Amino acid sequence: MKFIRLVACNRAFMISFSIIISFLLFSPIIDIDLSMDDIDLQSMAMLTKSVDLEEHQQEKYTYNKESIEVCSTSSVKTYMSYKSITTKSSAQYRYIHNNMYVDSDTGLLRHKEHPEYIGVALGTYYGKVGSMYEFTLDNGKVLKVVKVDVKSDSHTYNGCYHRQDGSVIELVIDPVVAKQYYGTGSNGYILNGNFNNSPDFYGKIASVKKVTVINN
Repeated sequence: MKFIRLVACNRAFMISFSIIISFLLFSPIIDIDLSMDDIDLQSMAMLTKSVDLEEHQQEKYTYNKESIEVCSTSSVKTYMSYKSITTKSSAQYRYIHNNMYVDSDTGLLRHKEHPEYIGVALGTYYGKVGSMYEFTLDNGKVLKVVKVDVKSDSHTYNGCYHRQDGSVIELVIDPVVAKQYYGTGSNGYILNGNFNNSPDFYGKIASVKKVTVINN
């Protein structure tokens, strides 16, 4: 009887061992093509969503707002990929990778400490990288933005709006994620290349406020 039990145990061990070896040898290998910068930006999304942000911000920050002159009422809102900013020594690159994360749903860039503020490119009229603004549209919608990239003066009128397309606001996004959320138009671009085609961003610029954040 001992001999039979020993054979049975050995046979069970060998079957289990064979299953484990088969799994290790024949399971598919997943190739994840993400840079560390991509992982850092995207991983912040889940962390941020787990915190009661509104309560945290009210306790920690005061937002002072000052009205400034509207330099253009353009409704056009183009976009660019944050991955196209590759000069690591630039203020744009450093600000994005130190202060922003990719919204895992929409592909928008959001500020880590102030996630209601999304990353955009603005002309030199709107100050330096890191400047924060509230654009109120003619339908009452308020777009809270932080400047993460600079539109060249050679591409804008008076550092305000783009010479070619008339845009003041150019959203800085992860186009792979944004394409899944917003979809592409007939020309192959997200929202036909203009976020004004989304109800979330639709409207002309009616007023602008510069936002200064103060730690409480």
